[in-house]
Amino acid sequence: MKKIILGLLFFMLAISTCYGITNYVSADSSFTFTKSLKLGMIDNEVKELQIFLNNNGFPVALTGIGSSGQETNYFGNLTKKAVTMFQEANRSEILDPQGLTQGTGAFFASTRGLINRILAKNSIAVDNNASVPGNESSPVVEVVTTPATNPVVVTSNPSSPEVVSETPSVSNPLLRNRRVIVSAPVIAGVTAPVTGATPVSTLPGGIGYTATIAWSGSPATFASATVYTATITLHTVGNYIFSGVPANFFTVAGATATNALSSGVITAVFPVTATTIATAAVAGVTAPVTGATPVSTLADGTGYTATIAWSGNPVTFASATAYTATITLTPKTGYTLAGVPANFFTVAGATATNSINAGVITAVFPATATTIAAAAISGVTAPVAGATPVSTLADGTGYTATIAWSPVAETFANSTVYTATITITAKTGYTLVGVPVNFFTVAGATATNSANAGVVSAVFPETEPAD
Repeated sequence: MKKIILGLLFFMLAISTCYGITNYVSADSSFTFTKSLKLGMIDNEVKELQIFLNNNGFPVALTGIGSSGQETNYFGNLTKKAVTMFQEANRSEILDPQGLTQGTGAFFASTRGLINRILAKNSIAVDNNASVPGNESSPVVEVVTTPATNPVVVTSNPSSPEVVSETPSVSNPLLRNRRVIVSAPVIAGVTAPVTGATPVSTLPGGIGYTATIAWSGSPATFASATVYTATITLHTVGNYIFSGVPANFFTVAGATATNALSSGVITAVFPVTATTIATAAVAGVTAPVTGATPVSTLADGTGYTATIAWSGNPVTFASATAYTATITLTPKTGYTLAGVPANFFTVAGATATNSINAGVITAVFPATATTIAAAAISGVTAPVAGATPVSTLADGTGYTATIAWSPVAETFANSTVYTATITITAKTGYTLVGVPVNFFTVAGATATNSANAGVVSAVFPETEPAD
């Protein structure tokens, strides 16, 4: 009898070894589920379901509410996700017979029946040695879960050289001695190149891997108008592997990322960086002139738009006043102010300053000319018969002056009305702009002049008659 029993035990051991039987466990293998459960329900059987899932590699949560020892009777989204993973791990038992391609997360008849059978038998066989079509040596894979509750693919072939550690990466006993294929595609922490910015040099690890990054050209800062490529190398940790990772599986925000099949080396090609604005001269700004209207709009420059504002918001420029124009440049798409040196921009007629990497320009202009303010023109002698006309005039405050007589005469005649035309020319720093009409005066004459003008007509009384 002992020989028969021993023989049966050896036979069962051989069968289990051949077919790679994996056992599911439960806190209470005598429990039987009787109810259909779904999202939003509150029931004591929900807690038993969570216990089963937590004990068998489909954790509802890793910490806190829903984790092992903290199960509840509420069927929430975490429970639904764990049920979905269980369904997809047992596709042939639950999904295929119903023509479903993915788990529903609802605990209805098919899922409930399978778990009840597991509890009754306290085991379920998974053939880890069956072959994948087209590759007779490949092990069949089984969906389980990672610490972030993302479904990943594992295999129970412990002889693979890609198992980098005998220490499982998760506490789940079902993952010990199994290879876990990295399944999180998003590579976090990579900032797209920006002209003038410092490249990211370190990356946070992901689920099942650490990561390093290297940039083409090894830039200290990103240059203008340059295409950069980041080479990101992932290194597995624990029992995670890259075998089975699809080609071009990984993604990097802002880049076109590629990777070879079953590889953790990612090439991320980013778009060209923006071109630094390189034209220094800001065109279209007219220097302030007394009485003139300020420029209020500016034409676009190469790679930018521009606005202008004047100190004091003048309608027209005043006399003897220093004005400052604040010009703001805004880069167009594909251009940037990063890389612009301090005091790079120039404005004709002004002292222009700007900060590094900035497009706000302060253009300080010289003071506007002073309007001539002395009304009396001196040195003009009224005509007297027989006298010689004045032919030159001394300079006045802010101007020079010339004089011409009508009618022309070497000496003034009797009984004649003479007119002196006096032409005033503003000296540097002075202007006739702002001079009112009929502003100037000439002793002994009726003087007239137009506004903003220095041509003065001085009409004198008729000279005395002859004896």
